Amino acid sequence: MIRASENLKRGLFPHLLHVTCLCHGPSEVCEEARIAHRKVERVITYLTNVLARAPRRVALLEEISNCKVQSFPVLTRWGTYVKFCRFVYLNFDSILESTERILDEDCASKGLLLSWINEDKTREDLHQIMELQKLPETIARLETRNLTIHEQKNLVDEVREALPERFV
Repeated sequence: MIRASENLKRGLFPHLLHVTCLCHGPSEVCEEARIAHRKVERVITYLTNVLARAPRRVALLEEISNCKVQSFPVLTRWGTYVKFCRFVYLNFDSILESTERILDEDCASKGLLLSWINEDKTREDLHQIMELQKLPETIARLETRNLTIHEQKNLVDEVREALPERFV
């Protein structure tokens, strides 16, 4: 991108300024949180395996948790991982109960999910990711058009102040 903008500056647009997308910063923080919490990543992976293409299991979880299952995270869509971690954190006990009700022969990933969700500090790790729940909203707001530079700077400053010290 930088090389392309330099070429444009030389020719058509000599006054062009290249500014990287502000959404990359918050998305990098989301990525760092995912890398730092491998237990949570395993729980998310196996929960996705248990629920994907299984409407009965999804219905069971929705019945127990009394809420709709959050759409699965897509790593290339910024912030979806943190949103899904929030869903898992808020419905931790319901996920555990619904997984225990699934028959073993019905789901190969059930045992793996139960072993990872029952690991020490899994809930603590999810809580640490919950500290980042403002990031997806900020990313969405930064993606809107027609924000002034002042508004963008305020959004970045707000999210920086809200971040735990280890992510700043």
